Amino acid sequence: MLKANKGYLPIIIKAALIGCLLLLIFIASKWGIANLTFKRAEQLHSQLIDLTNYHSVLISQQRNEQDPALRPDDDTIDLRHPELDSGSYRIQQQALYQNALETISTAINLHNNPQYLEKKAQIIEWGAHHKLELEYVKSLNKAKQLYLKSTKLRPSWPATWAALALIKWQLNEFDDELKHYLKNAHAFGKNTPEVHLVWSQLAIAIKQSNNAELNAYFAPLNKTADYHIKNN
Repeated sequence: MLKANKGYLPIIIKAALIGCLLLLIFIASKWGIANLTFKRAEQLHSQLIDLTNYHSVLISQQRNEQDPALRPDDDTIDLRHPELDSGSYRIQQQALYQNALETISTAINLHNNPQYLEKKAQIIEWGAHHKLELEYVKSLNKAKQLYLKSTKLRPSWPATWAALALIKWQLNEFDDELKHYLKNAHAFGKNTPEVHLVWSQLAIAIKQSNNAELNAYFAPLNKTADYHIKNN
């Protein structure tokens, strides 16, 4: 009986190894699909930005037909977005935005990757600023939560902390949380462009506001702010 049991051991080990291998293949396939879906979401977001910017140029052209600098190439209009003149721009913009959101959400469901979380936050932020979200404050807070989830998975990524600080500024929330985000952005990436930009823009905006309360709030950070202004 003992010999018989020993004979089963190689079979059990082999079955366990095959099971592990199949699991690894499944995870790799799932993550691979997630990555492709993420890249598609990036493309959709880029197309959305391109469509919106292009429409702004067309509006400028209509307002000032006599200014060549505001007139895009006619061939470009015909090839890229000839339908924008029909008045369907807003419908297309909303549809593209929802498609981008659904695509990045699918990627996150397949793989809870910090980069995917940040992309969804960026898309929602963009939607809030371009009035594609019904509630501006609620949408920015939703983006904020996605960035925070990303920091738990990748806590030393400075651009994420800079993005969080920017959202706090946009929400007009000057509190300890904003200082925490700014300090983390500096600690993890004091020489990165994103960190320079957020620090310097915020510092300059506060100084130019001539608001005594805001200046007092920011005073302990002035030395660090001057460093970023100098290097921006």
